[in-house]
Amino acid sequence: MLNKLKDLAENARNIGNAMQFDPSKFDDSLAMQIQWNPIGRSNSNFKVRNLNEISPGRLEYKSTVGAKVFSLIFIVIGAIIPIWFFISYFESAEGVVELLFPLLFGGLFMGVGYFLLKSKTKPIVFDKNSGHFWTGKEDPGTGTNSKNSVRLSDVHAVQMLSQFVRGDKRSYYVYETNLVLKDANRVQVIRQGGSRQSNVQDAQQIAGFIGVPLWSTV
Repeated sequence: MLNKLKDLAENARNIGNAMQFDPSKFDDSLAMQIQWNPIGRSNSNFKVRNLNEISPGRLEYKSTVGAKVFSLIFIVIGAIIPIWFFISYFESAEGVVELLFPLLFGGLFMGVGYFLLKSKTKPIVFDKNSGHFWTGKEDPGTGTNSKNSVRLSDVHAVQMLSQFVRGDKRSYYVYETNLVLKDANRVQVIRQGGSRQSNVQDAQQIAGFIGVPLWSTV
């Protein structure tokens, strides 16, 4: 219940910030039609991915070392828990439940780690040869993965937003980069923490690559 109240309060702050921003400065009627509040909800306080130019016609977000290590920590802990338990308490354990608990608990950690690793290493690609932006392993140019793809020709602008997140021990900014489509819909590219300069440079590179303007509130 408390977390839901915090989410509602955070959403109210985001809407308030969006209402204070004046998109008329971009001198584009579409900028007045779209939403200026964040799409995503994840609040990573560090940079999860870096944008890389794989070739002159392809940009791809690659996971940072920190993101991979963070995910692997869960997997390693999940593997250690049952091993440590069986070494220390196997002979004194009574009943099947006591033996299954460390396996289930360790499996939970490993499952979380696997989910984090998979989500943080999922390809995020801009490709001029294919003519698409997509997330996932399949190139939509092959006729698959159309659900998670956007034609680059349908992109009107790149939108960049920032959100101030208040944590229990520290506060930080999260940066969100979205594609603004010609039909006024938005598609999230990435949302992560890290430095303002680094995230702005990535958004500028994407806009230049597609050949559209960057609309930034940062």
